[in-house]
Amino acid sequence: MEVGMENPLTLRPSLLDPKGLDPRGEGENPLYFPDLLLDELEVSLFASHPGLDLEAFFRAPLGHKDAVVHRQEVARDLEAQPLAQAFRAFFQAMEALRKRLGLAKEARHPWQKRLYTLLC
Repeated sequence: MEVGMENPLTLRPSLLDPKGLDPRGEGENPLYFPDLLLDELEVSLFASHPGLDLEAFFRAPLGHKDAVVHRQEVARDLEAQPLAQAFRAFFQAMEALRKRLGLAKEARHPWQKRLYTLLC
């Protein structure tokens, strides 16, 4: 493989980055977040989805213009009605699945755990 070339097997398709790289940022809020009230926006956006680590993507700075253009194109595509409805249905099904997995995790009896897991 040539120097500077990325291994295509390590890249994953991504809605957030055209090159498929993992765009996660640092764990802490950047210093400018409170000034722009982005910390409050982050809390209101992601409070209903704990444990998904969405905050890390929100905090990641975009390093190149291609990523900005790519995200704008993805947002435009996701606003189209048939695709928006499909994504909404998919996310609702994923949320229901997470709830059932939570029930399975909290169940005390082994057979209850197995039943909830089976229903997932």
